[in-house]
Amino acid sequence: MIKLLSISLLFLFAVNISNLTAQFRVAGNLQHDMGIGFNPPHELLLTRTWLHTSATYQSSDFRLTWSNRLVYPFHTRTDSISFSTNELYAEIYFNNFDLSVGRQNLSFGLSEFSPFNSYLNPLDVRDFLTAPLPDLRRGNDAIYTHYYLSNSDFQLALSWFPRAWKLPEENSIWFPVNVFPSELDLEFVEEKRVQRLSDISFAMQYNFSPVRNVNTGIYLSRWVNALPYYFKSADLTDFDNLPETITMQERYRNNWMAGLGLEYMFQNGFTLRTEHVYRNGEKLDVFPDEISILQESEIELNRLLAAVDTLIKYSEFGFLDESPVLQSHISLDYQRSSMFLSLQFDVNLILNHTEQMAQEEYFMNLGLVYRNSFFRDLLSTDFLAFYQIQGQDFYLSPSISYDVADNFSIQAGAHLFGGKKPTDLYGHLSYHSFQRNSHGFFRVSFFW
Repeated sequence: MIKLLSISLLFLFAVNISNLTAQFRVAGNLQHDMGIGFNPPHELLLTRTWLHTSATYQSSDFRLTWSNRLVYPFHTRTDSISFSTNELYAEIYFNNFDLSVGRQNLSFGLSEFSPFNSYLNPLDVRDFLTAPLPDLRRGNDAIYTHYYLSNSDFQLALSWFPRAWKLPEENSIWFPVNVFPSELDLEFVEEKRVQRLSDISFAMQYNFSPVRNVNTGIYLSRWVNALPYYFKSADLTDFDNLPETITMQERYRNNWMAGLGLEYMFQNGFTLRTEHVYRNGEKLDVFPDEISILQESEIELNRLLAAVDTLIKYSEFGFLDESPVLQSHISLDYQRSSMFLSLQFDVNLILNHTEQMAQEEYFMNLGLVYRNSFFRDLLSTDFLAFYQIQGQDFYLSPSISYDVADNFSIQAGAHLFGGKKPTDLYGHLSYHSFQRNSHGFFRVSFFW
């Protein structure tokens, strides 16, 4: 990717070296976050300093973009200072289409909450979602083009090695708890990803407006999932005893996705959106009832043999099954002046569901997003709320920020988790598992 990008940059500079209208701009943001837990003993759960820098060189027919992030997590994570390049790409503007090459954030779907868009763009969630979404995006190495027609447009992205999410460490307070229903030790093995021809991914979207105030999007992609699945196995050389550990092997795969989106814009500021995405052959966890035996400290011999036999049987295919999944997203948005309100409903349907699958056949979520600003945009408020209907658990994030000066702002808020405690065979991320991580935070930001 670096070689291809370097050639692109040299070509652009050679073509535009004499362009006196080009502008060069450098910007940055120094931000410090601190979060204190609401639960006794009210520990410091979050302390980090971010340094964001970006540089843009732009003229009427091209643009170069480079943005980086430097994060120092202090004592709340075991890793040291991390540096990452989130964007490094060259973009050329033609008469009716744009072409960009390099590391960039891809924009697909009809909104930022599109399920199609979320599967293409990796995030850094080592501290869960405790930072603004733009700060969590990692970018993808891709060639991207956007072709414009009179009443329609076409998008195409080609990535030779899609990037993965940055997940929490095993000893992190943000690491998911319910990963395997057993008292056995878990050993997580990270996949050493190498570039393979089969990893080459593409995504395309065709947008058109059949009638006034109506937009339609048709999606198709074959993309390596940014989130891994885990192939679970056990060392069963001693068939009279349970193994000491379960190995969780991280794996990624290239999946086909197809979707349809519809958007209707009312005259009074309301917008109704619905998007449906079909994912073919998604890997799902399988936990048979016999697995619950592994949570007992003392097991009778006949039940022990049954547990070992279950481990032998299911370890062959990693305690995994495969099924197509249909994901539907419906939102009603309202935009008026500086206020934005979005009511959302999502449902995941496993089309070939079996009773042994840990994931629910239907899994539904409710969401609320509210943003507003006052006093000439000096004071801003944000509120996020997500509720999982099957899990009966929730995540709330209210915050308020104030621009003290043109280049200095302060923000205060909270990240709240709670709800019903999940069962041992629950196959979804539970907000309840982060209940002790509920905290209030304070953020100071300097801009230039």
